[in-house]
Amino acid sequence: MRLEKVKDILLQHVEKDKLFHAYILEGKNCDHLADVFANAITPYLEDIIYVRPDGLSVKDKAVVELQNRLSMKPLEGAKNVAIIKEADTLTVWAQNRLLKTLEEPLGDSVIILLSKNIENLLSTIVSRCIVFTVDEETEITDLEQEAKLKARTVGEMLARKEKFYSITKELPAVLSDRDRAYAFLDALQEWYHKLIMVSIGIDEDDSYNSDLFTKERLYSAIDCIEDARRDLNRNFNVGYSLKNMLLKLL
Repeated sequence: MRLEKVKDILLQHVEKDKLFHAYILEGKNCDHLADVFANAITPYLEDIIYVRPDGLSVKDKAVVELQNRLSMKPLEGAKNVAIIKEADTLTVWAQNRLLKTLEEPLGDSVIILLSKNIENLLSTIVSRCIVFTVDEETEITDLEQEAKLKARTVGEMLARKEKFYSITKELPAVLSDRDRAYAFLDALQEWYHKLIMVSIGIDEDDSYNSDLFTKERLYSAIDCIEDARRDLNRNFNVGYSLKNMLLKLL
């Protein structure tokens, strides 16, 4: 999604007072965007906490210190805002520690994770954040457009719990082509994230019906998609990986 579009959406979240507790901004040009978003949430610099890598990674100690800070009231305004730069360099221990904060947010706070490689984040972290992939230059490709249409069709079939064979009939090319499979997984994950935003009132798009899903089912779906992506990365058979995911999603 283009940077200006993402910025408009984020500022609408602030304006409508429908902020989620955690966001991931994925892309190469997100630092300034995060600053703009944070300053819209709170004008007080004292309430914006930056976490940066120390050397090659964000250290465990930095996450512990962040959690302690978020457990306290803002110094000046109504909210604490944390910006974690290069979040994909967090150690596994630090990610698991951060996960506890995402599952049980501390105080009145918003956490913004900046990432250039979201695959390095735990799927459980990704599933508990609103994710925006920012690409200022590249227009959507035909493959991506095809994947978005397929993802919505399949997603709605999954919501209605239609027969497995009916769903797979919609995906002959996806089940046999690795590039199409990756594009489909990205689009399906985006579709589920959209449902999460609708379900918690951040997005008011009434063309998405989140009533067919429990919160747990939505988060579980994100985990299933990440599992399928890892299978593809390990060079598993495309058809097997996606069919296994679809069975879990049903």
